[in-house]
Amino acid sequence: GTTWLLDVLAEANHLRPVFEPLNPRTSAVAAKHEHAYLVAGDESEDLETMFRDAATGEMLTLWTHYRTLTKRLAPRKAYFLSLSSFKSWANYWRSSGGRMLERFPQRSIPGTLVKCVRANLMLDWLHAHFDTRIVLLIRHPGAVVESQLRASIRDWNPYPLLDGYRSNPGLMEGPLQPIKGLFAEELSPAQALTLVWAVQNLVPSAQARANGYHVVFYEELLEDATAQWGGILDTLGLDAVPDAKSLEAPSEQAAARWSNEGKPAEAYSRAYGRWQERLGEEACAQIQHVLDALGVSFYNAGCPRPDVAAFARQFGLAAP
Repeated sequence: GTTWLLDVLAEANHLRPVFEPLNPRTSAVAAKHEHAYLVAGDESEDLETMFRDAATGEMLTLWTHYRTLTKRLAPRKAYFLSLSSFKSWANYWRSSGGRMLERFPQRSIPGTLVKCVRANLMLDWLHAHFDTRIVLLIRHPGAVVESQLRASIRDWNPYPLLDGYRSNPGLMEGPLQPIKGLFAEELSPAQALTLVWAVQNLVPSAQARANGYHVVFYEELLEDATAQWGGILDTLGLDAVPDAKSLEAPSEQAAARWSNEGKPAEAYSRAYGRWQERLGEEACAQIQHVLDALGVSFYNAGCPRPDVAAFARQFGLAAP
């Protein structure tokens, strides 16, 4: 959802999209700080330099600009051991080349719009160190967990992240203190991924009122984007609503399909709840166990839609 939002907003407002500067496979700074918990008083000169380069357009890596990993372009012996691996490598070269041709003109655009999925726990630090305008996009934990399990636990292994949170006294004696008992439980993959989702979404949500983050729910955006654009544009200081043509095109990471009226096609609005079927009753029950233990009031595993009013009450925000 974040990639699609990045692309349509950048295109409509003539901005350069900057993609995932905290991907750990792209730089030593990103590998050091991905998912780091930082608050306003913390200092991190290397991270500040990295974000300043991203925001000013000085960062022009293959990844942030073209969404291509340099290491995957390099030939390796493994790519030539089978026809399927060679085809996969060749296809990556082909798709990367297409993106480079398409996105090369964007290099000259001075204004930037930065997308991160590994910065949720440092929003308070970003807010204090930069003149930032922040939109926090939240998606149902069930949908997130199902997607990550389908991608494989090797790609989205939650246990090292939870170990890092557990060993961070700032987190465990700070915002996670009321729920730190859950970290001592033996958690299934679905439960562990749900706990990671909770840490990465509840911590910045609790900061939203004081720091002025604008919170958007992915499901609400799919149901009626028109009702959501005002708050998004006002927060980011932008003017142009994406046109119907750009809304119809799926992003490179998410296949959201839209009708000409700017609303989701009926089939897709039904499909965003299909994670329940894919997960099955047992995994849904495991996710709900974690949500109950955490006191999450605005999402539950039995309903694909958020309770936006419950979210506002839980975090002291104005009712929708």
